[in-house]
Amino acid sequence: MNTYRQTGIDMVKMMSDGYNNITFGVPVTTAADWKHVKIPDMHHPFVVGQLDRIKGVVDAIGDECPIYYVVFSAFTLMRMSWDREMCFSHIKDPETRPYMLEAMNHIGDFLAEMSAYLISEGGLFGLLPCFNTNGHTQFTAEEYASWQGPQDRKLLAAINKVSNYNIAHFCGYNGIKNNTSAWYDYEAAVAHWDIHTDEIPLSKGREVYPNVRAIMGGFDNKAGSILYEGSKEEVQAQTLAYVAEGGRTGFVLSADCSLKPDINYERLRWVGEALESIAQPVAL
Repeated sequence: MNTYRQTGIDMVKMMSDGYNNITFGVPVTTAADWKHVKIPDMHHPFVVGQLDRIKGVVDAIGDECPIYYVVFSAFTLMRMSWDREMCFSHIKDPETRPYMLEAMNHIGDFLAEMSAYLISEGGLFGLLPCFNTNGHTQFTAEEYASWQGPQDRKLLAAINKVSNYNIAHFCGYNGIKNNTSAWYDYEAAVAHWDIHTDEIPLSKGREVYPNVRAIMGGFDNKAGSILYEGSKEEVQAQTLAYVAEGGRTGFVLSADCSLKPDINYERLRWVGEALESIAQPVAL
């Protein structure tokens, strides 16, 4: 809320911090343990807690701006909840993979149901599902599409039924390049990607992601970039350059991913000032 009020940004993205552990008390150390994973219902504190948080922000902001909520993909939640290296090992090993994929399917069902529920009951504009191929060293595009793709598509299909404004976020947060071809046919209102890590310029976005109505991206979110270190003139010049490349319609200017918590809010206001300088009135 503080960031929104002090920067004048046009939309709010809520993180799911505190709700990324889906173990629910079930340890997994062997492949057979995946059969015991518990799947909650919509009345579970894991869901109710997120819904209450969302409603609090929606009530506070009202219809001032669109409000989005981040959800992570099924496999990402699994590796964030149980041992990361074990999860990679189990999904890559042909002998253990069936156990993990079965559990992932159940988690994917829950994630799709919960995500649609959060939109419809929480009053969200839409969701921002986060996808990551975990770099070239973990999965090829074909492996990702085969093992994780079905859960991604299930999630997108569920949320697209209740909102026409969802943003598919293809995450390059850690600066590790993705096998982006796994996502080229994903359907959402907006495609958001890391133009610096994945080296897909804004000018190519609509070609690469043809099943979206708008593209989103721009500033490097990593420390040392123009947004953090540049002068006002440099930041505003870069802002206008991104608009020139992305287009004046069907383009959302943003950072590649979440900004560092210590960023100076004045720098974000510089971006807003530059955008306002080229704004045109909309005929009603």
